[in-house]
Amino acid sequence: MRGRVRIPIVVIVWVVIGVIVALNKGYGDAMNNASDVATFILAVALWPIPALDGSVSIVF
Repeated sequence: MRGRVRIPIVVIVWVVIGVIVALNKGYGDAMNNASDVATFILAVALWPIPALDGSVSIVF
């Protein structure tokens, strides 16, 4: 089957944990502009940083 995309379970777990951590740390509270959306995506991708009380942000 050529048309089927297989996503490894590790990637799915990483993203789910990232969303949970980002929402817990308040990155999803107010997504009013592109900076807030980009910061949320960055927090999901780099969730160990916010989980250890670090901060991530993107400002346009």
